[in-house]
Amino acid sequence: MSKVTIDKEGLKTLINILIGCWTFFIEESENKNYIKICKEAKIIQSSEVDFNRIIAKLHPKMNNSILHQIKDYSYNFGGKITPEVLWDFFSSGTHIERIIQLFKKHNFKLNNPKILEWLFAHTLIPAYLKESNKVEFEAEYQNGDILINLSGLILPNINIEVDLEKPVFVHFATIIDVNCLEEKAQYFLARQSKNKDFTKACRKIEKIDYKKFLSERNLTTYTRKRFTKLKK
Repeated sequence: MSKVTIDKEGLKTLINILIGCWTFFIEESENKNYIKICKEAKIIQSSEVDFNRIIAKLHPKMNNSILHQIKDYSYNFGGKITPEVLWDFFSSGTHIERIIQLFKKHNFKLNNPKILEWLFAHTLIPAYLKESNKVEFEAEYQNGDILINLSGLILPNINIEVDLEKPVFVHFATIIDVNCLEEKAQYFLARQSKNKDFTKACRKIEKIDYKKFLSERNLTTYTRKRFTKLKK
């Protein structure tokens, strides 16, 4: 099976994830490539798009990118990428393990508090929003006896109506999708609770303020600027 498609809502979710993602491993030229791809994907009006059309816009050296990994993962779902498939991928043990392998490759120590914070941030998590000023949001990630307070979150589409009673999905400082199904959130929480590396990291984190991410970077402002670039 080689053909993979992504639907219109899946494209919106993918754009939110790629624009909001921050990692030491991606060079600035690659970051610009992702922004360019997202700009072009944003104006696609088709209800369904050949995913290879998007992958083809990557720089040739990016031959094992996150987009290639998503494509491979989508075969578990018949080669059709929807928001649900992307949530599944970015919240999964597969994604967590790839992050850990990258840490090891770069000799990052898994007992370093900043690295543990980064592992958590790099994983899509279900969370519950608190009251907000619609400019920045606070949320809680609660999984069993684990409770992590998150602040400095942004919502790309500020015009959307948010039901605070329903879970949202968060990746780094970005609220990826809102008003999600409770059953889906509980499924991801249950799966994450079984991942020993992830829960070990979570137990050492009490809160993350994305305005002071890793104690030094204002990821809230950085993310907002990237979404502003997307609109230009």
